[in-house]
Amino acid sequence: MVAHDGKARLAEGILTNRRQRLKYLPQELFGEMPWDMLLMLFVADANGKRVDGKKMVEQLGCAPNVLSRWIKHLSEINLIVVDGTGDLANAVTMSPTAFVAVEKYLEDTQALAQDFAMAGDFDKSLDRRPTSDSNEQ
Repeated sequence: MVAHDGKARLAEGILTNRRQRLKYLPQELFGEMPWDMLLMLFVADANGKRVDGKKMVEQLGCAPNVLSRWIKHLSEINLIVVDGTGDLANAVTMSPTAFVAVEKYLEDTQALAQDFAMAGDFDKSLDRRPTSDSNEQ
């Protein structure tokens, strides 16, 4: 779990940053519910916690029927696993495929952030950003 602690903190930071936008701009500009769900589930998994649909509704600030639709869709494309019947009271976890994908994204994000910090120049950092080839390993 220690290896995932840094990535979990990064995922929490991304979620916090995404919520910060709502202080300045209208919510309708931001609509990535499934991505926020996956980040939340990643953090929960890394912390050894389980999350149910009701908790996700509360933390994401979305309508229960919207979350239910996303849970159904993400389950159908094998990115999440839902215990029980898929009711909002049931636990939701990431599939291994989704966990690996989010983990790789977070690794790339960490590397890119380090490049930006070291380069001090936006154009130089773009030259060193991860390519799609790095995802095929």
